Amino acid sequence: MKNLSYYQILGVASNATSREIRRAFFEAARKLHPDINPHPDAQEQFIAVQKAYETLSSRKKRAAYDASCPLGGYSLPKVKTPFESRLLFSAAGISRLSEPQLFYALLEIRPNLTLPREKECALNICLVIDRSTSMKGERMDMVKANVSAFIKKLSPTDLLSVVAFGDRAEVIVPATPVSQLGDKADRISLLSNEGATEIYHGLERGLFELQKASTSGVIDHLILITDGHTYGDESLALALARKAAEEGVVISALGIGSEWNDEFLDRLSGLTGGSTSFVSFHRDQKDFLAQRIKTIGSVFVRRVRIQINLGSHINLKFLFRLAPEISPLPLENPVNLGNLVYQAGQKLLFEFLVEPIPAGVNEIRLGDFLVAGLTSGDDLEKQVHISFVRPVLDEPVVAESPAEIIDALSRLRLYRLYEKARLELKGGNVELATRHLQFLATHLIAQGENKLAQAVLSEVNHVQKGQAISREGDKRIKYGTRALLLPATVEGGNS
Repeated sequence: MKNLSYYQILGVASNATSREIRRAFFEAARKLHPDINPHPDAQEQFIAVQKAYETLSSRKKRAAYDASCPLGGYSLPKVKTPFESRLLFSAAGISRLSEPQLFYALLEIRPNLTLPREKECALNICLVIDRSTSMKGERMDMVKANVSAFIKKLSPTDLLSVVAFGDRAEVIVPATPVSQLGDKADRISLLSNEGATEIYHGLERGLFELQKASTSGVIDHLILITDGHTYGDESLALALARKAAEEGVVISALGIGSEWNDEFLDRLSGLTGGSTSFVSFHRDQKDFLAQRIKTIGSVFVRRVRIQINLGSHINLKFLFRLAPEISPLPLENPVNLGNLVYQAGQKLLFEFLVEPIPAGVNEIRLGDFLVAGLTSGDDLEKQVHISFVRPVLDEPVVAESPAEIIDALSRLRLYRLYEKARLELKGGNVELATRHLQFLATHLIAQGENKLAQAVLSEVNHVQKGQAISREGDKRIKYGTRALLLPATVEGGNS
């Protein structure tokens, strides 16, 4: 037991409650007590269990122990589930304050690779393409070329359908195995432009095509490509997204140019566990479609979601997915995360607002979280329960947060700073928004993100002249600061 943590010795997760720790100790003590267990190693193990319990059962000793080693750790599910979890907290405990305070948790959900890998599922993909008049010319030519390249990367057994929409929707390619597409694929090159942008019609038809071809075990994914700002049908489209999430469909959105509604598409895709990307170049669009195949085609667990039950006097203020796709997640219950792929887990950053803690409360339950999903080989739902629990400390918490949380908050700060400046401009506070934009540019330069900093300074100049932030600049800065959250190994060079 020399290399085991106290949590591992007792067989509990690092976020175990006092009751769970006490129960685990008594169970272990009954089995290992020298008067009962004659095994030569029993006495040594019994002493180790006693020492672990002595530390973890004391609020102060446990806080000191957590502060001296990485905060959090891997949860230990009692039964094998298709996912594992790692949980980090921003501090060993929560200070007893007379005012509200922010507290952070980083949850990583990873595939349990000790389980046998199932045969990869076939993909059922529907491309929903905006064919409105604003897409005419170079934009539509780029889409056609990249869609053709995308089809060549699919497997013969994958299913593909294509829907085009303006102010009405039309099925260009019905759901067909890639091996049988033949001349049907040529219909994409014949797409012409007409009508205005009404996303609801495209989504409705696209989801219907997916539903027709969907069978047990396939991965259903809708990719929306648009350059337009839909009007009047947003609530209907969001209702469709919620229905899609219930059926296990993930929606990814690709915004071309600067006219599309980023807040709407972020919410639309986020409701299903998908994400929205901004592209302005041919290469960006090609990379987006290629990445879709990688993330869709290597699914370990489908329809992953988290049911959240917050503790008393706890508010969830913000939830952001850091990996593999970067996006804010809608604060709806349950939170849909889409699919979990083999290559990487999903990292979620929670921001909690903790109300003042009254005297006599020595432990805070931030919340109970039920993670559920379907393995790729069957349709049986698997679940794992995770509790976010921290001790309450009467003295100020001075231990440094884990580097992973510090780094995430540092990078996320720039994205949220821009979001704050946007809200200030909407509210008419131009002076404060300008200061925040200048502050943002300074920090981007310090990080070597010179092109992005120049884009911010250009918009500062517009604002100071009484102009609004340009639509192109707005999306470049929003999605550029969001991209800073990508791991260093895959960041694009902006300097």
